[in-house]
Amino acid sequence: RVSGTTRQTFQGFGATLVPWMASHAPSDTVRAQFNDDLYKNLKLSFVRYHLTPDFGPSEGNYNINVVLDNDTRTALAAARARNSNMKTMFSVWTPPAYWKRNNRRFGAHNNADRDNYLLTEKYDAFATYCAEFTKQFKNTMGYQVDLLSPQNEPDVNVPYDSCVYINNNNPTPWPLQFNQMLEKVTSQVRSYGNSNGYNTKIVAPEWGSADSGHYTSWLDNAGSNADYGAVHTYGDRTVSDISLSHQTRLPLMQTEFSFMGYAQRDTNDYNTAVSYGQQLARDWNITYFEDIAKWHYGPKVAARLADKFAGDFNGQSVAWFWWWLGGGEGSQEGEKLVLLKYPSHGGYTWDSYRMTKKYHAMKALSNTFLPGAIGRATSSDTTDVSVAGAKNSDGRYAVMVSNKGDSNRSSVVVKIDELASSGNRSFRRILVGPNTDYSTTTVTFRNGQYTDNVPANTVITYLQSTAGGSTVTNYLTNADFEYDRSYVNQEIRDWMEWNHVDRSYTEEYGGSQSGTHHLTHYNSNAFYVYTYQQKNIPNGRYSLRAWVKGSGQLNYTSLVAKYYGGADSHRDVKSLINSSTYTQVSIDNINVTSGRIEVGFLTESSSGAWVYFDNAQLVKTG
Repeated sequence: RVSGTTRQTFQGFGATLVPWMASHAPSDTVRAQFNDDLYKNLKLSFVRYHLTPDFGPSEGNYNINVVLDNDTRTALAAARARNSNMKTMFSVWTPPAYWKRNNRRFGAHNNADRDNYLLTEKYDAFATYCAEFTKQFKNTMGYQVDLLSPQNEPDVNVPYDSCVYINNNNPTPWPLQFNQMLEKVTSQVRSYGNSNGYNTKIVAPEWGSADSGHYTSWLDNAGSNADYGAVHTYGDRTVSDISLSHQTRLPLMQTEFSFMGYAQRDTNDYNTAVSYGQQLARDWNITYFEDIAKWHYGPKVAARLADKFAGDFNGQSVAWFWWWLGGGEGSQEGEKLVLLKYPSHGGYTWDSYRMTKKYHAMKALSNTFLPGAIGRATSSDTTDVSVAGAKNSDGRYAVMVSNKGDSNRSSVVVKIDELASSGNRSFRRILVGPNTDYSTTTVTFRNGQYTDNVPANTVITYLQSTAGGSTVTNYLTNADFEYDRSYVNQEIRDWMEWNHVDRSYTEEYGGSQSGTHHLTHYNSNAFYVYTYQQKNIPNGRYSLRAWVKGSGQLNYTSLVAKYYGGADSHRDVKSLINSSTYTQVSIDNINVTSGRIEVGFLTESSSGAWVYFDNAQLVKTG
């Protein structure tokens, strides 16, 4: 189900640039098609690359041509030729070694190298280094670095280009040191941008570990020193794992994900994937198909990629990046979207290329969820089926349904609440699954609803063919109380609370009107509690609606509307509800003249009674 509750504005998809690939294509014709497949057909909005420490060969000296070599300039030109709005992101993996305690570009696993950090007395020099890069890039390429990350994974100490942020005298958690560095970098980059006519946004940090405590500690103190936070959602975590109270202060991007490290997680999946590898081996005359079959062509790849996207998108990620765009057919299983075939295994020149199942899944997503899409809250009543939904900036609705289970799901009802009275609407349907790379058909949603069969390990996307339909905008956010998916949530995303705030929370207990969670007002003792939102809205007439059920011992429970330009409105709905089924109640004809409103639910109980609220709406009626 895709509700009318609005969420983040999505900026699009991205991936990490592999500059040498197109330069070593076997012909101009193949190169042109290859670039079309990467940057046009995949509909990328971002390309990400690393700011190598060789940019600063010695302190105060800079060499932009090391970063922007011929292959990189050619790749960036190809990307922007196919999308003039393509944004560039550069990440620092490590500062120059001569500014680090260990005097090396890399560290060690398990934090064994305690000296893999930037000296605090070099923070100012490093800030100038970052600012100089943004200026020289603009002067060289004629357009700006859109996003700069001062440190990739500053919480991960590894034996490749890396840098962690700890106290010089003892290894205390990194956020304090990181914030000191970030403040200097941000100040310099913005100063250079103001003086040279560009506006580079700061992304910081790109969190890489499983310890969200460090990351949220940094977000608490970020202030205005960053424009975005970023998360690498490897393994089972998603953007939703970041505390939502932190995410409201800084929009989050997902800037790196792949199936690296998944290769041995599912023996049955691996054995099934061998047949795909055998076909690849026959086509390309190679023998080491086992290592590459599973996460390039395995039957579960498409659905698992889409499931990860849904987790991040529903966590309000504003961008979603894959790791490497491509590479050799036998290297780094799980990390590449496009595989290159070499005539012999060595050198860079390649004969042909092939799209992986991951590529087809990401293509389906990026051709459905377009830049500027406004996310919608979603719910699914099946564990293995994940859902994402949005309304694109052109007014067309976008939905993704992914079945990562091993059983087919028949008669899956896909429902878009905002098209409930729209009649028949045509949608493009794209299916990517174990035996299908990219199949496109046209289907009809009737009054916002379509029933489909979703095979095992398959992702299906739906994109409305033309904008239109009778749609209703819900001006409340997290109105279905589904954002926080813990069993009980004391802090409620987007809602404020007053008085006995511990008596107001979301939970699964008792059942919801739809989805899994609802708002509860309850305590075994007497209580008086108010849960509410404040919104800036266009003037006009509105209705406030909610589905409610509760016990009979309440003193009163009211829908409330205030500060809209008229007298406060309280509607006691105690007499309209019961304890067995949800009833929709409302305050109608609210004449907003002030451009703002406060709406909420107010309950008083002297006998330990309870009341549940779900699927609230604030909709414009005139």
